Amino acid sequence: MPCDESDDFIPQIPDHRVDMIYLCYPNNPTGTVISKEELRKWVNYAIKNESIILYDAAYEAYITDPSIPHSIYEIRGARKVAIEFHSYSKTAGFTGVRCGYTIVPKELKAKTLAGEEVALNPIWDRRQ
Repeated sequence: MPCDESDDFIPQIPDHRVDMIYLCYPNNPTGTVISKEELRKWVNYAIKNESIILYDAAYEAYITDPSIPHSIYEIRGARKVAIEFHSYSKTAGFTGVRCGYTIVPKELKAKTLAGEEVALNPIWDRRQ
């Protein structure tokens, strides 16, 4: 989904179904953040289209505006459609050290090609 300074580096919601959506806020290198209302639109789109959002929140510790969400899970319904990634490396200054965590809610389900629902949490619920 293309985005540039003309749309404040926030992509437009597609007019067709997509399986997976990658969002990164606050964004590096632009510093762009997304409002709760804009994020709510993405969550609603994902619910309606059975899409999965990969939400990269590696820089969320740098958010200072209380109106900006620190997590996609601040949006109702997001636990059904989103996986969130965090990084200790970014906030603690561990340059070159890959240290972070992933949140995969138990409510999140994907569908097989046959249309069967599959829980994604058990796939991630293991040691790395």
